[in-house]
Amino acid sequence: MTSAAALEGEPSAFYRDDEPVVSSHPLLPGAVVPRFGDTRCWDFNGVLHRAPNHPPSAVRVLFHNLPPRWNLMARELAMLWLNPRHPAILAASVHLRSDPLSPMTVTQRVARLRPLAAFGTANALPTDLSAWAAEDFQTYIRDRLAADEPGSACNHVVLIKALYRLRAALTCAGVPSDPWPGVSTNAVVNHPIVAPLRTPAIPPDIWFPLVRNCWTYIDVFALDIVRAGAYWKEIDARPVTDPAGEDRFQSWLRSSTASVPMRRPRSSEGPGPMANLHVLTRILGVSPSFFQRDRVHGRRRRDAVDRLVAAGRTQPGLLADLAQVTRPDGTRGPWHDGLGSRELWLETVMLRNACFVFTAALSMMRDNENGAELHLTQHSARA
Repeated sequence: MTSAAALEGEPSAFYRDDEPVVSSHPLLPGAVVPRFGDTRCWDFNGVLHRAPNHPPSAVRVLFHNLPPRWNLMARELAMLWLNPRHPAILAASVHLRSDPLSPMTVTQRVARLRPLAAFGTANALPTDLSAWAAEDFQTYIRDRLAADEPGSACNHVVLIKALYRLRAALTCAGVPSDPWPGVSTNAVVNHPIVAPLRTPAIPPDIWFPLVRNCWTYIDVFALDIVRAGAYWKEIDARPVTDPAGEDRFQSWLRSSTASVPMRRPRSSEGPGPMANLHVLTRILGVSPSFFQRDRVHGRRRRDAVDRLVAAGRTQPGLLADLAQVTRPDGTRGPWHDGLGSRELWLETVMLRNACFVFTAALSMMRDNENGAELHLTQHSARA
């Protein structure tokens, strides 16, 4: 960690190096708040709330790859956006909205200083932004438009206009004049305020069945998926002991409740469900070689399993009592015909996706808003 004075040679005109960088957000328990003098990174993980679907990097404000004067300017901008009612800001006659920006937004805005600084270096412009001409900023935005879409370039205009608007609260004095006086941010890059939708609306004949199917996963399939997951975890952890396996196998055969787990056949195996020997070996606690056909005992054991299958004593994979559903042909039966370990992984992913889509559909929330709701829905599915 490097202090501001050591890095810049001059301290901030507005903040102390040891000053906490957040005073307008509720803090998490045990939070260790970064200080203004932290010149490389302000990490808000464990300090401020972060949406569950945002990575830890989303709330780390990084100040690397910036010249010393720009580093100080970046930290002062972050202080302005995080603490809009700070006494030093009000004393500078800078008046912002009372609501502070989120750490993620501040992280994104500060990151846009790096390409601006790189542009200045590449074009031999002064380190002091106040010495740049309006044409320099206009050229920079034209370069951004050549490389990015208007919506992305618009964000860089927001930063430059902020450097002008907030100049009285910046030690470096920011940008002395607006490069686009009287022109809105969106108009600078010819970007409409209400942009046309890039993704077409999902037709009702697709959307409504999708929502209904998501609810079926949550309301009908979820309990079976969770039970099967717990059962597989239990039997997969059982020790493998072939020497005593024959006794367990014979005891299982004699049981009136013995039921062979079935699986869907592979393309090379022909039609119809087949005995899932992988699951059966885990139930019995024996190795995969227990049912090998090239061994006398293996063939005998397989024949015994086949007789149970022929007698109709089967179950659809891991569980014998899957929820019953009405199939497209009108018949009733289990919702899955072979819930093995691989199928269980796939159905777990499908359940998670169903929870997400259903939460988004009914709440009308955006992706970054429904992260917490998604966790609640998944928890309900597991209950």
